[in-house]
Amino acid sequence: MTEEFVPQHRIVSALSGKRGKWTAGVAAVAAVSAVSAPLVWSGLSDRAEAEAAGTALKGPAGTHPQADFDKDGRADQVSPSPNGEVSGSNQAGFLAVTYGSDKPGEGRRQVVDQTTSDVPGKPVRAAQFGADSTARDFDGDGYTDLAVTAGRGKASVILLWGSEKGLRGGTYLKNASGSPIAAVGGDFDGDGKADLVTGFGAKGLVKGPFTRAGGAAGTASVPEPRIKDEEGDDIPNPSLEAAGDLNGDRTDDLVTLTTNETDDNTNHVVWASRYLQGGKDGFAEPVKSHIPGNGAATVGDVDNDGYGDLIVGRRGAERECGDVTVVHGSSHGPGSRQTTVTKDSPGVPGEAGGACDYTSLDGGDVDGDGYADVLAGATLDFGSGQQKGAATLLRGGPNGLSGNGAQRFTAKSFGASPSSSSGAFGSAVNLLDMDGDGKSDVTLGDPDRNEMRGALWVIPGTGGAVPEKDAVSLTPKDFELSEGTPLLGSGATDVRGS
Repeated sequence: MTEEFVPQHRIVSALSGKRGKWTAGVAAVAAVSAVSAPLVWSGLSDRAEAEAAGTALKGPAGTHPQADFDKDGRADQVSPSPNGEVSGSNQAGFLAVTYGSDKPGEGRRQVVDQTTSDVPGKPVRAAQFGADSTARDFDGDGYTDLAVTAGRGKASVILLWGSEKGLRGGTYLKNASGSPIAAVGGDFDGDGKADLVTGFGAKGLVKGPFTRAGGAAGTASVPEPRIKDEEGDDIPNPSLEAAGDLNGDRTDDLVTLTTNETDDNTNHVVWASRYLQGGKDGFAEPVKSHIPGNGAATVGDVDNDGYGDLIVGRRGAERECGDVTVVHGSSHGPGSRQTTVTKDSPGVPGEAGGACDYTSLDGGDVDGDGYADVLAGATLDFGSGQQKGAATLLRGGPNGLSGNGAQRFTAKSFGASPSSSSGAFGSAVNLLDMDGDGKSDVTLGDPDRNEMRGALWVIPGTGGAVPEKDAVSLTPKDFELSEGTPLLGSGATDVRGS
C-alpha cells in the first residue's frame, strides 16, 4: 500500500496550534543581531563582559538572535524544508541557506541535508531533517552554529558548525534527551553561553558550551507542565512554545503550550500556556500565567521598556479574527498587562474574515528605531475575493504594538493571479538584518508557489513602508534544486516546521 505524501504546510494548516509545530522566537523559535558580530549580547559589546554578567543572548529590540554563520556582520537566512524530497526520499528534509550581502537575498546560497559532506546520517523518508532549527554560537568560537532535529521515530539533534565559509560539517548531540525531542536555543542558566532545550524531563536542558564531538557542559531538568481537560484528565504532549528573557534578569525563560485541540479546530477545547523561569539553578516549576491560548509565539521588546514581551497569535475561545496579543514582560515574567491588535484595529489592513489564525510569527526591528516589530503569517488568511494566505507587518512603538504603519503582503503582491489556489503564502516569515544596516529585512515564504516547488521573497527593511518592488525572488532553481518536491519557503529558523 502506497503511503500518501502530505506536504508540510498542509500539516501545519490542519494542526496549527495542536503543536507538533513550534513557532517562536522561538523560536522561538526562538536567537542575533548580525550588524557587527555574530551575536549581540544585550547591550554589552564584549563577549567576556557578557559571560561574566550572565547576559541572555538577544537580537535587536530584545528578539531572538539571528544567525551569522560566516561572521561577516550580516545575518544569514535559513529556510528549512523538513518535508522536502532528498535523493528520492519524501520528507527527508533539507535547509536552504541564503547568506547576508549588501543587497538582502542576493548573497551566496547553500543547501544542507544529510547527503552534505560531514553532516551525520543519511536521508530517509520521514526523517524531517530541520523540523526544528535554532541558531546560536554553541561552541563559543564566535561563529553562529545551527542545531536541527532529524530522525524517523525518536528524533536526534544535530549540531551544524559555523565557519569562515559558512556552515561546514556537523555532529550528533550526545546528550539530547527529553520528550518530545526538540531544539530550542537560549542562555537558560545565565552564564553567557548558549544552551539547548531538547525536551521535557530530568535532562531536557543541555548546557553549553558544546564540543565538536557533540559533548555538553552539563544537563538539568525541564519540568513538564500538567494541564487538565474539562473531564479532569491530564492533557499529554505539551510543546515548547517560545524562549526569551521575559523578566529582565539577563537569563532566557521558556513558554510552553498544552492543547487538546481536535482536527476540526473547534474552540471549546483547552489552550493553556505556562511560564518556566530560567536561572543559574535551572528552570523553576511551571506557573499559571497570564498567557492566552495561542497557535504561534515570538519574543521582542515592542515598547522598549527593557523587558522582552511575549507576542502570540490567539487561538481558542474569546478571540477575534487575526488577533495578535502582546503579553508585556515584567520583573515577574509575562505580566497581567496585555494589548491586542486585530484586523479591526486602526491602520491594520485586510478584512476581518476568512480563516485568519496566525500560524507563524517573527520579531525584528524593520525601521531600526529600537522597538520590536512583528511579522505574522496566516496561511489561510483571506476575505471576499482576496488571495489566500497573507502576512502582516505590525510596528512597535512607545505604546507597544499597533496598526500604525502596518502592511499586508499576499501572493498577489508578488505576481500570483487572484484565482490561484495557493493557500500557503505566509507559511514562513523572518525578520533578519541581512545587509547589516541596522534594519531587519522581510522574508516571506510560499511552498505552494511554482507547482508546489515553493518560493521565497526578501525585501529590504526601511524606516517607511517596506518596498515590495525591491523584493528579491528566490526559487528552487536559485538553490540548484532541480528535482523532486522541495517545498521551498515552508519554514524558518527558530520555527518548528511540522
